[in-house]
This record gives sequence, structure tokens and C-alpha cells, in this order.
Amino acid sequence: MSDLTLRKYSSFGEMKADEYRYWQSWPVQERMDAVEEMIHSLETEGLGDGAGCTRTTKTFCPPSMPMALGT
Repeated sequence: MSDLTLRKYSSFGEMKADEYRYWQSWPVQERMDAVEEMIHSLETEGLGDGAGCTRTTKTFCPPSMPMALGT
């Protein structure tokens, strides 16, 4: 059973900073695996078609992501 914690943030910036710290706590390869899994899930459900993407190369470019990997 996983430990689920509910957090309340006073600002969007505070939430994003916490999310960034969370992703940075993962080893690089696990973060890359998570990205690949998200891409695969979006493609499987027909959401990874690049709609709204301005790049000309074939990339993962959804309108939004459930979790940011950091910028």
C-alpha cells in the first residue's frame, strides 16, 4: 500500500516548486521512464497527435501535462 498524502498550497508557485522537488528526487532514468510511459499512454488514447504543437519535428507536445518534469 502506498502512502497518500494530501497537501494544501497557498499558491500555484508553491505547488509547482514542490512538484519540481518531487520529480528531482527521482533518479534520471526513472524520470525518463515516466515520461515514456506518459507519452505511450497519451498516444494509446489518441491524445499524442501533436495537436496545437508548433514544432515541425515529431515530438511529444500535448496542450498540458498532468505533472511537470521541471523547466
